[in-house]
Amino acid sequence: MGKCRELGEGCADSVDGIPPVYAAPVSIPALAAKGDCAFIRESSAAETPPKPLPKINYSSEMKCAAGTIEERKAQVLVVDDQVSVREMVALVLDREGAFAVAAEASSGLEGLQMFRRHSPEMVIAGLALPEMSGPEMIRAMRSERPGARVLVYSGTRNRELIRAGLECGAHGFVHKTESLETLRQGFCAVARGFSFFGPLATQAMDEVRATSGHGGSRKAGEDLPPKLRTVLQLVAEGLSTKQVAGRLFIAPKTAENYRMQLMQKLGLHDIASLTRYAVRQGLVE
Repeated sequence: MGKCRELGEGCADSVDGIPPVYAAPVSIPALAAKGDCAFIRESSAAETPPKPLPKINYSSEMKCAAGTIEERKAQVLVVDDQVSVREMVALVLDREGAFAVAAEASSGLEGLQMFRRHSPEMVIAGLALPEMSGPEMIRAMRSERPGARVLVYSGTRNRELIRAGLECGAHGFVHKTESLETLRQGFCAVARGFSFFGPLATQAMDEVRATSGHGGSRKAGEDLPPKLRTVLQLVAEGLSTKQVAGRLFIAPKTAENYRMQLMQKLGLHDIASLTRYAVRQGLVE
């Protein structure tokens, strides 16, 4: 893992290289170099402060030191479409001792339902999720409870999906090709109130920032309402109008109207074109 660095002014005393500051990402900041982990300082006024988490003390090995925790463990929701990944994340969390898995989910829609049901303090989520993409799910979660902490843990290489993952309001991003140590540091840092980005995510942030200021025209689908983007993903996954209606708890006629709105907004005229567009957008792989 590359050298960790802190961005911002007035760095307070640090613990193992992590300054005790509150971070809440609003925009992608300038990064001085590539290949480093980034702990980012931003104003706490940017969002509602998160719900208090159990106090986490770091040893010299950067463990979350559960032995000194007197309060209950922080409740975590794990969302990933692979059972093995969810089980592995749960084991890593359990090893730290300061966290407890409140619920697991295998899709974006299920993740949002579990989020509403269990009200976890922290979410660890993938991006390429079925039924509702990770970025759409995270946006909905952050809109409903701005204080919830979110760490993206994804293995996608899709540039559009990575970009969406960086811009959806998550507090951290660790790629699955990075070590479990990076993942552990990521969720410990995010739980403490930092924004944490692993080496690959840091490089992606630089690339996104480099391309975001060129004044290019917006893509046709970037301003799609969340509901239409979810319908687009479900259609691209091969669901029929009746199945889309069942997943979203809406009438089949409403689902059909959404599909027609999609085609009109995007200038596309068949399901195959919608599917190809969804692939380019990173909604399906």
